[in-house]
Amino acid sequence: PGIMEAGNRGAKEAGGVSLGYSTYFGSGNEPLNPYTTDGYVFASFAQREAEMVDRAAGILIAQGGVGTEWEIYETIAKIQTGKKNRVPVVVLGPRAKWQSLFDRLNFMVGNGTVSPEDPKLLQLAETPEKAIELMEAGMPAE
Repeated sequence: PGIMEAGNRGAKEAGGVSLGYSTYFGSGNEPLNPYTTDGYVFASFAQREAEMVDRAAGILIAQGGVGTEWEIYETIAKIQTGKKNRVPVVVLGPRAKWQSLFDRLNFMVGNGTVSPEDPKLLQLAETPEKAIELMEAGMPAE
């Protein structure tokens, strides 16, 4: 059980649709969690990630690893290139846990390799309550 399962569980228990995304890892596929009402299994990790980002009406990101940062950068790139509509993109947790990400983005801005607008696509929520507030408010004005 993890953060994605928690989201599926909350959606299902509230009577909503609970999308689940899996892929084939190793010798088989990762099973969908029991709270999934509509599940999709993809042939590759890249397809899975792209589909999750493309379908999202809002993106809430908890601390993770390489895959999590990949999702963040993919989301930013798709929004900035017009391949995805602007949606709330909220990173959840203490600022100290996310500071290195913001520092990397600002370093890239300083080098001219990303737009100064890119870091502004991410909103920080240090509490779940703040995350809900930001998601409900939608995207900040451009």
